[in-house]
Amino acid sequence: MKNSTFIFSLFLFLIACSPSLNYEVNPEVLTSLGESVKISFTEMSDEFATSVSEDPENIEALTGLAEMKILLYVFGFVTRDETLPEVRLSVQKLMEINPEGSNTYKLSGILNFLDVTKDQGNFLFMF
Repeated sequence: MKNSTFIFSLFLFLIACSPSLNYEVNPEVLTSLGESVKISFTEMSDEFATSVSEDPENIEALTGLAEMKILLYVFGFVTRDETLPEVRLSVQKLMEINPEGSNTYKLSGILNFLDVTKDQGNFLFMF
């Protein structure tokens, strides 16, 4: 039993250490993987937007909408100009409704970080 376990472990080790023969990235696979993530983020964003339109003071929906919009932007599915105004409105509404909330501060910090332009960022890192 010990010999078979040792041989099996050695076999797995050798397979794991063997070089891969295919080093090329398959763009079709990457696109399909990204598309499923984009679809799920977009669907969740739409669900949160519907919840916000039904109840404009729904803290969870406002938070979720802002987070999904940020994720869509960070993963490169939408542009900065499409995302940041909507996130800014959600954070402003959250500040009015729940100024002490941890998610409000978290989203405000993320928005401030994303809102820095390239020139402002270069200036901040000069010192």
